[in-house]
Amino acid sequence: MSIINLRFSTKSLQQLPHPKTGCQEYRDIHCPHLRALVYQKSITLAFRATINNQRIYETLGTFPLIGVEDARLHTMTLLGRKKRLAIQSRRYTVEQAINDLWLPDMQLYKKSPQSELSKLNRYILPFWGQRRLRDITAGEIEKFAADLRSTLRPATINRLLALLSKICSLAVRAEWINHSPMTHVRYLKENNVRYRTLSATEIPLFIAATEALNTPAADAILLALYTGMRIGEVCTLKWEYWHPDAQQLLLPDTKSGHPFTCPLAKPAVAIIQRQAQLALSTTWIFPRLTDATRQLSYPRETFARICRDAGIANLRMHDLRRTFATRVLQATSDIAMASRLLNHHSLTATRRYAFHNAADTQSVVTQVVDSFK
Repeated sequence: MSIINLRFSTKSLQQLPHPKTGCQEYRDIHCPHLRALVYQKSITLAFRATINNQRIYETLGTFPLIGVEDARLHTMTLLGRKKRLAIQSRRYTVEQAINDLWLPDMQLYKKSPQSELSKLNRYILPFWGQRRLRDITAGEIEKFAADLRSTLRPATINRLLALLSKICSLAVRAEWINHSPMTHVRYLKENNVRYRTLSATEIPLFIAATEALNTPAADAILLALYTGMRIGEVCTLKWEYWHPDAQQLLLPDTKSGHPFTCPLAKPAVAIIQRQAQLALSTTWIFPRLTDATRQLSYPRETFARICRDAGIANLRMHDLRRTFATRVLQATSDIAMASRLLNHHSLTATRRYAFHNAADTQSVVTQVVDSFK
């Protein structure tokens, strides 16, 4: 049906005939972007415009629940946001949002975005990169998450969902889209309790396999075991952090938000000295072999090779930090000391490692059971 021009008023809309089938569209002669869509049993007032060759449509409400004057005012408000409408008419993709919005945001506010970049390149960009932001639905995102259940842990999938949520939120803030499709997406239930540490027999095997590789990546992994530092902190160590006289590393900024003084044992000092002798970079203690001007990337493949050579299964990078914490608690029974060495912001985080110190609990249990006799 062709569009009919009409001077909108409460009376004129009430007198409009209702078609038996389909919809008849009317255009307000005083506000051409305001339309009345007359159906068999209802009248819908809507805003319509064409900007940059893109048609924009937005429902305002059902007449008479929304009056003519209110609809005109809303239409003029929408027209006043012509810049926003022009932006939203463009077909922005997820890849554009990552390059133009997410990456600058990460450079400003994220200390070490390597993990996020890895997830983007492996999972987000291949699947979502060329999709238009405004076309993505919550159902599609949940199906994407469901398809990953067979290969990834719930915690990892939730990190991917959090990445998508951040990208969409930045797009909303930039007015590329009206609302985020992540708003109604539910995250998966996680079970993050993990008890794995290197055993007394596995530790020498792991160290031997690591030393045999003799690469900056292998040395970085070994330093993570010797210090309990997060692997991301080790990969971003700079020579300016190294204080040879005190034999310690001073990290000015860490995940906890505080500077961290990391004391080094002799094997850890030897690793730093070995890197100094190699002199691969004047900035990074552990640079990339392919580009010494850049910090070491996450040594996932090197870690997998070490575990394979040592014959160690079911080990993750963070288990090295857990192993260090366990040994500190076993040696000192001092959770405050362990917290300082791990650079935890509070003892609550350190208590996650306390269950590994089984010597004291075993002694208590033995005393209790003996008292039963």
